[in-house]
Amino acid sequence: MTERPASRTPREEVPGPRLVAAQRDVSRQPGSVRVLQFWPPFDVVGGVETLLLRWAEAMPNDVDMALFATQCSQELLGRAEEVGLSVMTPCSGTNRLNRLRDLTKAIRTFQPDVLHAHGLYATVIAGLSRSLGLFRVPIISHLHNAAATRNRLTWLLERAALSQVDMVISCSQHVLVEHLAFYRANLRRSIVIYTAVDVCGMRGTGSAETTPAPDSQPSPLNIVTVGRLGEMKGLDVLIESLAYLGSQDQWLLNIIGEGPERPRLEALIRRHGWGDQVRLLGFCSDDQLRAILRTSHIYAQPSRSREGLPATIVEAMAVGLPVVATTVGGIPEAVEHNVTGVLVPPEDPVALGRALNWMIDHPVERREMGQAGHDRAERCFDLKLTVDRLAHLYRDLAVRNLAGRPGGADG
Repeated sequence: MTERPASRTPREEVPGPRLVAAQRDVSRQPGSVRVLQFWPPFDVVGGVETLLLRWAEAMPNDVDMALFATQCSQELLGRAEEVGLSVMTPCSGTNRLNRLRDLTKAIRTFQPDVLHAHGLYATVIAGLSRSLGLFRVPIISHLHNAAATRNRLTWLLERAALSQVDMVISCSQHVLVEHLAFYRANLRRSIVIYTAVDVCGMRGTGSAETTPAPDSQPSPLNIVTVGRLGEMKGLDVLIESLAYLGSQDQWLLNIIGEGPERPRLEALIRRHGWGDQVRLLGFCSDDQLRAILRTSHIYAQPSRSREGLPATIVEAMAVGLPVVATTVGGIPEAVEHNVTGVLVPPEDPVALGRALNWMIDHPVERREMGQAGHDRAERCFDLKLTVDRLAHLYRDLAVRNLAGRPGGADG
């Protein structure tokens, strides 16, 4: 998702987590299931945060969610308040021993039926805490990215944690298979739940490709990409690929996002003399993002590596844009080659440029791919499908946990 700059929330020097935002009634409703979402240090509202906020807004009334975030930005707090999501942040230091204590206190405060840990850092903290007998709540580990552990101690901790959790959710089949092989773990229960968006809400009145007559060709044609300006996203390869397009006055490229690669990308744009055709738009709000996607014609995802399944691809498909992307991670699980878009190898500006050029030169096929992508998003990536599946999973784990306690459901 779009990266958003944010400042850290000022913290009070008091022990344990504190409830920072609480729009919902914190009292437990009869028959409800409480889920504590646990997300590791992150200072901007990115893909996972946006996903959690969407879940909170769309979750059935009998599922009550709260978020325990090891760091929290003002942007995240503001958006959490809008959707009525309670947020807890710790006030102690950043080492893992403090996190064990803070997570345990958050669980005692919120009293969840299920703990949903996002990423391996959160999974390790949750697994260690439960192994030490600090709580008995069922744990879900949610894998959003490719495995990238750099030392054996961390690998051992992550492997042990993955083997102990009650359920593993992966954002793509590729990420799940990769983790199974990398950690050589025997995951008792694992499923794939794809990134989801509000397909109807994203498309609105239609993309740029639904407005013109079938035989018309917009000029210039808008190419768009969204993501953090980091090396992994391959935006330098995308800029280099523009040299392989046809007429240089036929296209514009909008790059949405912020990150450490901005100076390098700006220099690359200047070197090619594309200051009027390639725009680094920085952070965009959700409304601005939807507006830009709806007035675009092609979505590009030139990722190098470590992609799970980018939410921005699903958003582009929901709007009705054809996608040109690399065969990295779970991307081929969303983009069907020559059906909803075109897939090319990573790190290949020539192949990427030729695919973009083909899209520009074939408006009819481009629109057909965009419509096929929208239809696929409705079938496979709609928010309601994901939320209903999650809610069922939460209820099932909560019932199993209750049944296993002394004096529980069967006691």
